[in-house]
Amino acid sequence: MEMLMIMTYTAFCWAVFKIFKLPLNKWTVPTAILGGVVLIGLTLVVMNYNHPYTTLAREYFVTTPIVPDVQGQVVEVPVEVDQPLKKGDVLFRIDPAPYQYEVDRLEAALADAKSGAAQLEERLRAAEAAAAQARSSILTSESEYGRQAREALEQARAAIMQVQAQLELAREQYDRYQRLLSTDAVAQMDFDRVKRNFESAQAQLSQAQAAERQAAEKLGSGGDRVQVAREQLRSAEAQEREARLAFEAESGGVNPKVRQITAELDRARWNLDQTTVRAPTSTLSLRRWV
Repeated sequence: MEMLMIMTYTAFCWAVFKIFKLPLNKWTVPTAILGGVVLIGLTLVVMNYNHPYTTLAREYFVTTPIVPDVQGQVVEVPVEVDQPLKKGDVLFRIDPAPYQYEVDRLEAALADAKSGAAQLEERLRAAEAAAAQARSSILTSESEYGRQAREALEQARAAIMQVQAQLELAREQYDRYQRLLSTDAVAQMDFDRVKRNFESAQAQLSQAQAAERQAAEKLGSGGDRVQVAREQLRSAEAQEREARLAFEAESGGVNPKVRQITAELDRARWNLDQTTVRAPTSTLSLRRWV
């Protein structure tokens, strides 16, 4: 302000000397300077005693508002007024008990959920083992039954060949005795005996052929033991599919319930950590806070 007044007065004096063409001598220059000092001094004195004023005063400070992220009762304030603080220093602590209870509850729920997920995995592994055992059992049964059925079929075919040989011999005797009977060379009783032998051989051949067909059908269809093994395999595969569907219902390799409780637990732990309120920035001192 003073500099502005001096510059204004100087410009005024220069204009007066120029316009009126006043000479610069030992009388005019000191007079102009002295007049400026008196004029500016009086102006400043008048301004000091006549400017607006008040009996009230205010102080202003740069403050950082502290708003905790969780609610609760303040249980500790480890700082003092007008003491220097650094960023990260503890300002106050909120009662952590309710938040600790929530963390404990979710940790127990998470352990239970993980146990359930582990049981699903164990169930799947057990179902896979049972299915593998059933497959092995059916292979063993089919192998053993196939060997037995092939042996039975071979025995039936060998019996057919033996009966066929006996039948051919019986047929030859029957034909010979029939011719001899027509010439009365043999008795009727001997012919009847040869005829019974021939008919018996025919019946034996029919039985052997039926046994061969039965053995062939068993070899093609499998026996009771193989059927039981196949039923067990179907049941084991159904249980394996059910266990796999339950296990593969997981999202990203994590059981959905485990994922949900884990997220809730992370949030609860964050809330528990927020019960300790720290200074967000470095400051000179703590003056007032609520």
